[in-house]
Amino acid sequence: NAGPANPTGVGAQVRLVFTDGTKGAVRPITAGSGYWSQDSATQVLGYKKPVQHLEIRWPDGQVTQKPVEKDAKEITVERDSKTAAR
Repeated sequence: NAGPANPTGVGAQVRLVFTDGTKGAVRPITAGSGYWSQDSATQVLGYKKPVQHLEIRWPDGQVTQKPVEKDAKEITVERDSKTAAR
């Protein structure tokens, strides 16, 4: 959630940062990729390496790093608020 004008965070980029310092692939949040298409704001980021945090680059260039709990299965990110992990 990038705020009231952009609740799905379109234009943001997300990636995992691992405990060894390496980074995963960048996943852009898009609204749609073709005629009459709609993309989900949900991103699936699965890796076998231990994750340190989620890095979000918002459309305005601001970068947020959210810690990822060891056994987190789902993370909900809202800009300028706490991250909920489930």
